[in-house]
Parts: sequence; C-alpha cells; structure tokens
Amino acid sequence: MLPNILLVASQVLMLFLMIAVGWFCAARKILTKDGADQLSRISLNIITPCVIIDALQRDRDPQVLAEMGISIAVGAGTILLGTALTALLFRRKPAEERRVLRFAMSYPNSGYMGIPLVQAVLGDGAVLYAASFVIAFNVVLWTFGVRLMGGRKEVSLRSALVNPGTVSFAIGLVLFALNWTLPGPLGGAVTLFAGMNTPIAMLAIGVFIAFTDLRQCFRRAELYGACAVRMIVIPAAVLLVLRVLPLPNPSMTTALIICASAPTAAATSMFASRYRLDTGLASQLVTLCTLLSIVTMPVFAALAQVA
Repeated sequence: MLPNILLVASQVLMLFLMIAVGWFCAARKILTKDGADQLSRISLNIITPCVIIDALQRDRDPQVLAEMGISIAVGAGTILLGTALTALLFRRKPAEERRVLRFAMSYPNSGYMGIPLVQAVLGDGAVLYAASFVIAFNVVLWTFGVRLMGGRKEVSLRSALVNPGTVSFAIGLVLFALNWTLPGPLGGAVTLFAGMNTPIAMLAIGVFIAFTDLRQCFRRAELYGACAVRMIVIPAAVLLVLRVLPLPNPSMTTALIICASAPTAAATSMFASRYRLDTGLASQLVTLCTLLSIVTMPVFAALAQVA
C-alpha cells in the first residue's frame, strides 16, 4: 500500500505547489482576493462545465450510463450521509457558527480538489466518475445545502435544477445519447478549457489561504473536529459501503473515494457570505482542511486501491 500512498501523495503535492503559487501571487499582489473570486466564478461557470462535457465526449455505451448513475448516487449519498452524521454535532454553538460547521463537514471540495486529483492519478477516463459526483454535489448543494445555510425559504427548485453543473451535464448527456462529437474548433476549445481546471482552481485556493489568519486556524479545537469528520469519518464510512457494493471497476471506487475524501468545499465561504454567517470561520475551515488533506487524501486513495 505504501507505493500507492506515495504515488497519490506526489500528485497531491503537485496540487499544493500550484496552491503555493497562488499564495505567492497574493503575497506579491499579483492576484487580489477579488481576483481569486473572479477565478472561482470562471472555474464554476466555464471550466467545470467544460470538464463535464468533455468527459462525456465518448462513444455511446449503456455501461457508461450505468457507471454515471452509480457515481451520482454515491455522490448524493456521501453528502447526505455527512448531513445526517453532523446533525447532532456542535449543538451548543451559536446558530451562525453551527450552520457553517455542519455545512463544512458535509460538503467536500469534489470539483476543485477531487477532479484534479482523479485526473492526475487515474487519467482522463476516470474524470467521468468525478464529474458525475460533482453533478450530485450541485443538486444537493442547491437544495439541502441552501436549506442548512439559509433556511427553508431560500430553497429554490430552479437553482437546484438550473446551475452550471446540471446544465452542462444535460448538454453532455444529450451529445452522448445522440453519439455526437463537438466539431473540431469547438471541441478543441472545450478540451482546452477543461485542461485549465486544475491550475485555475489551485491558484484561487492559494489566494484564499493567503488572506486567512493561519495562526487562528491552528488554535481553534472545533476546526480539527470538523476536519476529522469531513476527511476521515465520512470517507471511511463511504469506503466501507463501496467495499460491499459490486462496482464495475477499481478505478470507479478510487475516483469516488478521492471525491468523498476531499477537504471542505470552497462553497462554504461563498454560502457563509451569501447568507451573512460567520465568514471568518468558513475561511478558516476551508484553509485548515485543505492543508490537512495533503495527508488524508493519499491515504484514502491508496486504501481504495487495495484489493
């Protein structure tokens, strides 16, 4: 198992080197926090949809549809499992902090950290599984996630069904079902944008870390508890379930575990700001979990590859 851990650790280290570049850009004022927000929006609205569409640019195959369905189900199940597990935690915390902590434990950074690592470790073919996981993430995020952070009145069916992840999935699925390939220049542009996913996402994370009080991150005990649930308890439970399920191939298991073991979603900070919750706590959670993931993600990815 050690060689597998070292292999995945080297890929995670590569991602953290990109994060370090983002931190350097912020320190040298090459990128500002507003610039990182813009990079995040570009990633969310353009690059991630291109990743999803590009992953579905393949010959029509019923087996692929079945694998996508399984991946979506596992993605939704992972997040809902986290929601259920964390419902009883941090009851003594003020509501503003409790909502952020529970959200951070339930929602993994499967798009920004999961897809790049799956691509680096397993290759482009396995991105389909991670992209399907992200589809589930988007649907649950804009329903259960919005309800958790903003309350029931904020939940909208439109936002759950019409968002960059689900729309791009619908486009890609239509192309896949019709066995159509995007014409040369358009297909090439989509592929090139998809290739930008890793560096753009890592740069943005690096900038966000640069604007976070790291000393405060390491001093708050509740942050470690939340990170442990997000990156150890939940992926361990998912791994045990996937061991029982007859999945089609080992790459799917590894890809789904990588997504399930990702650190706290960047959406934690964005939703905290949107619903006027504790944005400082949200940023610290994202930062600490991202830093600790250099240890936890390789271990779970290696465990998933053990027969």
